[in-house]
Amino acid sequence: MDEDVVRGPWYHPGTWGPYVFLAVTLIPLLMGYAWLIVASFSRRTEGLVPVGGLTLDNWAFLYEGIESGIDLWQIGIDVFVSSAFTTFLLLALSVTVNALFAGADSGWKQTLLKLAGSIQNVKTALTLTMIFFAAGMFSQLSQMELGIWSTLLNTFLIAVYQTITVVLVSSMAAYALSRMNFPGRRPFLSLTLILHGFPAVTLLIPIFFVLKFLGDLPVVGDAIGFNSLGGVALVMVSFQLPLGVWLMKGFFDNIPWDTERSALVDGATYFQTWRMILMPLIRPGIMALGIFSFISGWGAFLIPTTFTIGTRTANLPVYLRAQIDATAPVNWGSVAAIGLFQMIPVLLFFFFAQEYLLSIFAGGSKGAS
Repeated sequence: MDEDVVRGPWYHPGTWGPYVFLAVTLIPLLMGYAWLIVASFSRRTEGLVPVGGLTLDNWAFLYEGIESGIDLWQIGIDVFVSSAFTTFLLLALSVTVNALFAGADSGWKQTLLKLAGSIQNVKTALTLTMIFFAAGMFSQLSQMELGIWSTLLNTFLIAVYQTITVVLVSSMAAYALSRMNFPGRRPFLSLTLILHGFPAVTLLIPIFFVLKFLGDLPVVGDAIGFNSLGGVALVMVSFQLPLGVWLMKGFFDNIPWDTERSALVDGATYFQTWRMILMPLIRPGIMALGIFSFISGWGAFLIPTTFTIGTRTANLPVYLRAQIDATAPVNWGSVAAIGLFQMIPVLLFFFFAQEYLLSIFAGGSKGAS
């Protein structure tokens, strides 16, 4: 005989009360998204009701401002041929290194042989070709006027740079903080929390002077200084790292020592243990932090709008803000369409990766100090 389920008052978990409360509090948010969709396809709106019929004119920004005479297919073919030829030269160089230093005993020659052997792999060769292709396409497209697509490329590059850097640096720092005892470990952990507690707006002026200094450096100044994508991404990474270090430390703390000790006893270095043993075990944490960093970089506004000038280095939030003028009439339908256009990649990204994003709370909340 089934036991009777004893339910508490209506406001307890498992009853209808919390769900009704959640639904009611979400109504304004859902209405805002509904207006965004309706307005992006309407000439104008009165509340959520389109007035004057539906139109696609609000999406004209997708093709406006594009430089005439651009043949993207031909540019892509040329860049791909150049990338494949560069990869072929690297393969030829690796074969030459193998022929010259086969059987060598010295350390640097052995290193060259290992590097040459890793290049002589189909997967590695394809990866190199795609990296060269991406770099070549970015170099070509950055010199053209592509309207909002140039801004979309800037947004994507900032988000990807932030994601890769935050995940890589956070995982290495968190491993050291989780597994090693060294002087200043606890103060460093406390300092990261203090740094994360500083609002970005309080540090804008000091960061400006730092970026101006970096911009005066030879060779790399144009890439990481003021009004550059690298400089914006560098600042955003610095604000994201404290949170990333603490979250990744929580995942490392949850891994038993036995697995790591076995690798160290077998002769693996700390770096090999981190890369080959522990990193695969915390893959959900890596994915979660990567998704969190990408979404943060994609929607960033304060840092890009403060440390960039003009449209060459603007991202989508800055581009969207530029459509709103305090004195001139504003086409709110176009503004809604641009906002919806910015949201689409994030929604797709979250839809396919929400499971990993939710695991960030489980892993980051159990870490020991």
